Order: sequence, then structure tokens, then C-alpha cells
Amino acid sequence: MNYTISVSVSLFLLCASLSRISAFQITSIASIGIANLDTTFPVSSSSSLCTGRRRSQLRMSDKPAPASSSSTKKRRKRTSNSRNKKLKRKPPKNPSAIQTWRIFGVEVDPDALGETALLLKKDKDAPSIPVEQIYISQPMLDSLLKRLKIKGTASFTNSNLSLPPQLKDVRMIRRSLDARKKRVLREGPRYTYVIDIDLSAQSAMDLRLTNQPGRNEIVTPDMEHLPLESSNQSKDAEKKTVIVVGAGPAGLFCALSLAQSGEVTPILLERGQAVESRGKDIGALIHRKTMNTESNFAFGEGGAGTWSDGKLTTRIGRNSKNVRTVLETFVKFGAPEKILVDGSPHLGTDNLVKLLRNMRTELRALGGQVLFGAKMTKILDEEGKVTGVDVKYSASHEKGMDPGVEMKEEGSTETIYGDAVVLATGHSARDVYEDLHRSGVKLEPKGFAAGFRVEHPQKVINKIQYGDNWGRNAYSGKPSTDEKNYAFFASGDANDEEQVEVHDGRLPVPSYRLATDKAFDGESNRGAYSFCMCPGGQIVSYPCSSIEIQ
Repeated sequence: MNYTISVSVSLFLLCASLSRISAFQITSIASIGIANLDTTFPVSSSSSLCTGRRRSQLRMSDKPAPASSSSTKKRRKRTSNSRNKKLKRKPPKNPSAIQTWRIFGVEVDPDALGETALLLKKDKDAPSIPVEQIYISQPMLDSLLKRLKIKGTASFTNSNLSLPPQLKDVRMIRRSLDARKKRVLREGPRYTYVIDIDLSAQSAMDLRLTNQPGRNEIVTPDMEHLPLESSNQSKDAEKKTVIVVGAGPAGLFCALSLAQSGEVTPILLERGQAVESRGKDIGALIHRKTMNTESNFAFGEGGAGTWSDGKLTTRIGRNSKNVRTVLETFVKFGAPEKILVDGSPHLGTDNLVKLLRNMRTELRALGGQVLFGAKMTKILDEEGKVTGVDVKYSASHEKGMDPGVEMKEEGSTETIYGDAVVLATGHSARDVYEDLHRSGVKLEPKGFAAGFRVEHPQKVINKIQYGDNWGRNAYSGKPSTDEKNYAFFASGDANDEEQVEVHDGRLPVPSYRLATDKAFDGESNRGAYSFCMCPGGQIVSYPCSSIEIQ
């Protein structure tokens, strides 16, 4: 057998890399152009343009005669006019056409927001506000107008948004806190916003908006999320069948996207149990050291991260189409809407359980199959082409099973054929990779990093990250924690100096991450990083077999 199966978790990195390269190239070209302009328009006059009489005067004189002031001004004026002609923008073909621009780095001082900076608890009596407006405030609007150099006023009261005539609409895409050490010491932390504005093409030209990656970007259709809606154009007889092995994040999103296309029938195989039954198996593992080798922290619906705290972390463009698609899908199936705009979105384990059940129901409603206790034992191929998989079933339990779903008999086997097979098995399915290796599939080793957890009192992290002036303004929403933090800073134990500034703004509880690629393990350097900043969390072992239980 001579074929290669390539398993890739993220194509986002390639896109992000290409974006960085493009931005660098544009910057470089612009720099070269400016340099050429400087050398093309010299200010001093050239002696080769002088008359013969003028040359003799230069040779006879110790100092050259100064250039005429009026002629120099004329030359400078001609140079300025020629530059302005080159930089003059063409009027838009359709001045009234509405454009959407994404504005990055709009900053607001936390003191300007006061207690409204954090939405710690939702008031049940408060009017419902669209998620894109929950962080809109008067200081944010003022900062936006200042950034765009718009002379006018904007206001936001009782969910009513009033804007100057240049702007048609304002939507917040993301808010985060810039509390880098140098900034905190120099001027204090700042809330930074990414904002989408709608305006006419003529207004965009009047405001001199130019496409500058990371500062001002025009939102094109490929940037904006185009939601996948289910399509019934293809008849079932014409649909292809794709087998997806593994119901972690990669497998779930793969199967859901295929089902939504209306052209493919996905069959999702998960060796572990449904999320509601999986919880019982994990409880037995923690408290009684009783392990189900096919349903545990590593195996089961949702993958290895289901029983984590549900942090959503990415090091690619957080406002990109792919990331927005994932976040909007989570919200559709039950995640809190705040994850769409928070700089550090957080799902929570309770939300994950509900979300996974809703995704499963949707997948089946679109014609897909979801089989639990279904362990792939072999990949089938004919003449170098994958044609299906062999499956062995273990006992499975699914609470509130969807209508029409049949349970497979424990110990039974089945061969499932398909037009393609997607492996989304995760790193713990060692038997899968061993079988692939024996079958002659080319595999490449991947480096890994070791994680560790460091625990501190919250007040200590507040002091380290925010300093003495801002540490007392960190609020967790938990009265006991916040009272201890305030008492710590008010007592003077936290203060290195006698004089401490008092601020009104509220800050979220800080977190940090340490990482290195030079952790020596006795033979070579290895990557190591810190993780999990949630108070009250715990470290648990992730055994994949009974011999690993301690």
C-alpha cells in the first residue's frame, strides 16, 4: 500500500501566515516608494544647470551665492502639487453605496467607564440589548469619533443609538483589555475595541479611510461570516457518504458542515459515550478509580476538552471569518452570546454539555448519523483508495435518545462504506496510529509541550499584573474574593509606596501564561507552558488504559 493520510487540525495558521506576509510586502513597497520620492525631488539646485557666467562666479567666490528664496518656494510648491496629484483619490463610482469598515484599536480609559466597565451579573429587569451593543458606551463612541476625526456627537441611551450623519451604524466586534506592563506603568490599562462601522462610499473617502491591516480594514464578503444553511437541493440518492471518526471539536464541526451543505451524508463514529453518559463514567474514575477504557476524560462526545473549563483560545486572527464561524455556531447551540465580543471568551463545562446535545440533535435532523460506542478497528482500501472502515460496538447509553435512533448490540461488528474517511481521532487514540503505521501509512512525529499549573491567591496576581494603583479595581463578581482583594490593597500590605492613586474603573481578574522552549528534560530542550487560571480548578490524570490509573 502506498498512500498517505494527512490529518490537520487547523488550516487557520496558513491563512494567518499569508496575511502577515501580504501586510509585510505592502509595507515594504510603500517604504520603497517614499524613498524614491525623496531622491526624485532634490531641494538644492544643480550646478550643471547654471549658465557659464554663473559658473565663473562660483569658481571665483569663496562661498557659493545662496539660492533665491522665491525660486526655492516655487520649486517646493511644484513638488507638493505633483505629490498631491499622485495621492489624489478618485471619486467613488457609486457615492451612496454602503461600505463596512472595521476599525481596530479604539481605546477607552477604564475610569471613564466606572462601574459599568464589567457586566458581572445580568439584570433580569434590564431591557434586552443585542450582543453587538452590550459594551457600547458614551466614552467608546467619543473615542471612535476622535479616531475617525469626525466633528459631531454620538450617544447611546436606553438601547437607542444616535450617530452623526457620516455614520449609518456602529457594531462592536470585540473588546479586550490592554494591561501590558509598560502600558500600566506609563498610563494605566486601556480597554481596546474592534468596531464595525457602516457608511457611504463618499463618507469613507471624505474621512480619508484607507485599507491598513490591523488599523482600518474594509470588510469584504470573504471576511464577513456567511452562515451555512441547510440545503435540500441534492436528492438523497445523489448524496455522497463521508465517514468521520471522532466526535471531538474537529469531527463535530466537520460532520456538521458536511450535513449543512446538503450534498453529503456524514456518519459520525465515536468510540466513547454521549456526553450525558460520559459524565457518569468520569465520576466513577475520579471517585472510585473505576475506568471505562472507551469512555473517560480522553474518549467521548466533545473530545478531551469537554471537562475542562471551556476557555476558547486561539493565536490566529480572533476576528477572522473562521473564528467568527466557530463562535457563532457555539452561540446558535446554546453558548452565551458574550463570547462573540469578549476578548477572552469562556464557555464553561455546564454550557458545553447542553451545547453538545444540541449539536447532535441538529446533525441528525439534517440527515447525518451519530453512533456512540463505535470503535473503528480498521481502515479499508482498494487499490490505494480508502473505501470504508470496520467498526466494533460496545455498550452505549444515550439519555433522551432522538427518535429513529437504533442502538447497536454490544460486541457486534459492522463494515461501513463511504466515499471518504476523515480521521479526527485526537492524540489519545494510540491504537489508531499504530494500525496506520502497520498498514504502511506515512506518519510524521509531532512535537508536544508539557503543561503545568501554578496556583496563587487572586490578590497576588492582581498586584503582579495591575500594580498597586489598579490591583484593587479587579473584580471577579464573587463577594468574598473581591472583599479580600480590596482589604489587601487598602491595608497597605500590597503597597510599595505610601501614595497610591485611586481609580473608579473596574478591571476583570487578570491571568497570565508562561511559556518556554528551553525546558531541559535531561537530554534535550522541550517546550513547557502554564495553563488553567480558573479559581477552584484541579489537575486530573487523563489515563487511556487501566494500567495508567494511580
